Amino acid sequence: MNEQITPNHNIKFKLWSVVIGVFVLGCVCGALLNGAYRLQSNSASQSDTDKKSPEEKFERMKRELNLNESQSIAVKAIVEQTRSQIRALKNDVEPRYNEIRQNARSQIRVLLDENQQKLFDISIAEKNARRENEKHND
Repeated sequence: MNEQITPNHNIKFKLWSVVIGVFVLGCVCGALLNGAYRLQSNSASQSDTDKKSPEEKFERMKRELNLNESQSIAVKAIVEQTRSQIRALKNDVEPRYNEIRQNARSQIRVLLDENQQKLFDISIAEKNARRENEKHND
């Protein structure tokens, strides 16, 4: 009844510890990358508290700063150019971000049993659908 820890048990324990550690690190990294990307994406396009259109935001700025006609034209051009540059940057970065995210998901998926994989796949599909919906609402 008094089992002693054998080297074989010790190796199994270490192996499972590594597997669980890798899984947890993968989840944490995935969550951090996703949060960082969303934070950058939200700050570049629309904040969570201000869902107004770019035109409404510009009109508010124009009012608050009391811009004259020439200032208004110049500021609007700068704002539009900046939005265009930010969109281009996002389009450049997005494929690399998606590759990193997909790699992390693949690494996590390998660690899961068949039922967990199904749940994980459903969760990923829901997240992808939300992301697409947000992309079309921007």
